[in-house]
Amino acid sequence: MTTDDIEMSWDLLNAYVDGELDRFMSAKVAAAVAQDATLAARVATLSKLKAGVHQLEFSAGQLPPLPIGLQGRRFAAWRIYAAAASLVAVLAAGLLIHSHPAPKAAQAWLDGALAAQQQWLASASRNNPDDRTIVTIDAAAAARPLDLSDAQLKLVYVAQMPSSIGGETAFLGYRGPHGCMVGFWIGTPPAGLESAPKSLDAGDFRVRAWRDRVAGYALIAKGMDPTRIDRLAEAVARLVDPGQIVDDGIRTALRNVTRTGTACRV
Repeated sequence: MTTDDIEMSWDLLNAYVDGELDRFMSAKVAAAVAQDATLAARVATLSKLKAGVHQLEFSAGQLPPLPIGLQGRRFAAWRIYAAAASLVAVLAAGLLIHSHPAPKAAQAWLDGALAAQQQWLASASRNNPDDRTIVTIDAAAAARPLDLSDAQLKLVYVAQMPSSIGGETAFLGYRGPHGCMVGFWIGTPPAGLESAPKSLDAGDFRVRAWRDRVAGYALIAKGMDPTRIDRLAEAVARLVDPGQIVDDGIRTALRNVTRTGTACRV
């Protein structure tokens, strides 16, 4: 979104909310926000997240409470290891290219996913992202974060945050062996998402979103090969499916992700 030759990107809006802009640029953004309901909604989303997000710090034996369908699911032993290496991504809703636009009912939900990803990106640029969360999985626990280690992704970040449509929402951040970062947004399923992962790309940011009968999901990665994130989303959709039995087929699908296309650019 561009106003007076200034691109109102999520990075710029995030800096505005953080008070990092000079007076001239801050006034420009404020004027644009005052005249554009979509920009105002995005600023409100970022402000709400910064005020209400709860960064979860875990000690050994603790695990993050996950929302909706992920609670109460017992995963096979191979999924019990704390995590999966990760890739950071930003979903820039509104500048969608090479993809289908998100249904209007799902757009606010996707904006929340983007804001969560943006907050993680901003945090990771100031800190070592691996210092944020260390998760030790208790094998006896009924719910645990998704183990994507077969796709060479390690869980490094977990946050609970508000949802624009109510209910609990969790954001999981995964880092890959080459520094690539992937965000996984899980929450109350909005109307308009389909049951199979759908491309909702935004510029360099790859986004695949879908829903099942218990939750909505968005997988986000910047600069990842489109075919690779397609394969990853397909495997993750099988992994979280409450009716799916986790077997070697899913593990093989995750391993095949690393053999598809090229790694994301960071």
